[in-house]
Amino acid sequence: NLALLQTLLHLMAWNDDTNLVSRGGLAGLNFVQQEAQRLLWQGGVLADGGLEALRQFDDELIARHLSPGGSADLLAVTWFLSAFPAGALFP
Repeated sequence: NLALLQTLLHLMAWNDDTNLVSRGGLAGLNFVQQEAQRLLWQGGVLADGGLEALRQFDDELIARHLSPGGSADLLAVTWFLSAFPAGALFP
């Protein structure tokens, strides 16, 4: 789903993901944030060639042993909460 991929890019661009810090230090976190921001400035997955750019980014993350697990967890919670009907959860 393109919306979820685009949302994940936003989370990766701005979330101080402690899993990335654990695996790659602050340099790893900065690399991921800067690259995700660069992809978003180009339109992200919605741009022409955006999915291929995301695949290349994924390949680079794998090569560097970086995993944005914190951002992925936030995406999962976002998707889960989107299934709730509108309104207060705890009236």
